[in-house]
Amino acid sequence: MRELANVLERALNLVNGPQILPEHIWFSGHGNLPVAGSSGDTPKTLAENIQAVEREIISAALAHYGSARKAARSLGLSHTALLKKMKKLKLTRLE
Repeated sequence: MRELANVLERALNLVNGPQILPEHIWFSGHGNLPVAGSSGDTPKTLAENIQAVEREIISAALAHYGSARKAARSLGLSHTALLKKMKKLKLTRLE
């Protein structure tokens, strides 16, 4: 019961609109992240996992807000910091 309460609280903190979507629900240890050995591929390092999650979050913010400036503000970053992260992750504004 406590785990479910924690999952719902986390989802409420992640959602920006009136609806909780499946991507807002994260059960720890249940394969929500592309962790080492989860798909039979070569194991992923911590850095690779962090980059994958960062890429997903930035892509979602860009799609939701429509501009890098608004997305950066929502993520608590400066516009230039977001652009540097996008360059590092090889993200374009269209993704």
